[in-house]
Amino acid sequence: MKRAPLKNEFRWSVSRQACFDECQKKYWYTYYGSWDGWPVNAFDPNRKVDPLAALLYRLKQIQSLPLFIGSVVHETIEEALKKHHKQLPSAEVLRLDARKRFLKGIEESKEKKWLDHPKKFSNLFEWYYNTNLPTEEAIATYIERIEQMIASWRNSPAINQVIIDAKARWSGIEQNIEFLVDSVPVIVVIDFMLFWPNSEGDILIIFDWKTGGERKENIEQLYAYAMAAQIKLHQPIDKVVITPFYLAQGVTGYKKIGFKQTETLDLKIVEEVQNKIRKEGSKLLAIHKESSQDPLLFPYTENREKCLSCPFVEVCKKANYEPLTREELTSLILVNKETRKEKAESLL
Repeated sequence: MKRAPLKNEFRWSVSRQACFDECQKKYWYTYYGSWDGWPVNAFDPNRKVDPLAALLYRLKQIQSLPLFIGSVVHETIEEALKKHHKQLPSAEVLRLDARKRFLKGIEESKEKKWLDHPKKFSNLFEWYYNTNLPTEEAIATYIERIEQMIASWRNSPAINQVIIDAKARWSGIEQNIEFLVDSVPVIVVIDFMLFWPNSEGDILIIFDWKTGGERKENIEQLYAYAMAAQIKLHQPIDKVVITPFYLAQGVTGYKKIGFKQTETLDLKIVEEVQNKIRKEGSKLLAIHKESSQDPLLFPYTENREKCLSCPFVEVCKKANYEPLTREELTSLILVNKETRKEKAESLL
């Protein structure tokens, strides 16, 4: 049975705002240029995939090794919770699983399996652009870092004394929650949450696995979770605990913010995040409705250092960082595609 084409809906998020603030051209590539660029399957309406959208969709999936480490850790934890529930495997089993995922992703990238399906197979920045390729020693260090974070997670009191405790009532794993701030649609993705019984009523504990360091954006994200709990889950905000777990800091690398904690949820910060969503989210929503199809309205960043690690740098360099229409970008891609084909045929 054929399905109707998917509609590109707008939802504000901390990561979406960060992308826009970093580079508006990258924002257009990510949220508009790449739309509908995924491979056709048996359930799609009969159509051809636009070559520009296909390329941008492929580039959108690229991850640098540091970002890929985060994905490996999150996927390992997510599968362990979903598959085993409160009977979690040992730290050693989870470490081996994470190690296998990491090495598998490197092999997929080297073998360019992403050509078959960009979303299903890993495409790592270092191999795609043949830059800063890691040595054997560097790969061993990455693996050690992954295994240390996995062990920190599994051996932590937060897991053994809370998450797998009989009293914990699980509420969501990698849970998407959508809600409105005035007229602005917002989406958050919560790593894990549970309800914990208390004499004053059930407490909602929201966990966020962090594989990087502490940043300002983390605070906005955490408070957006608290807003989601209040608005969508109807949980009183004074009965919420947010727990960012900085896995690289070890088994006690988590903080607790909220109900009966040393650090309480600051209602001023809640208001600040709400105001940011109203202001910045309204701007992005207006762009979505009025001008999202025109790449000319999305300028390149002036900070060229950002381009060094951007997955879309291939397109920007081909365009020579000039403002081009969608048709001009498509022609540029097709010309380069034909040039590569001619070069390959000349070698036969």
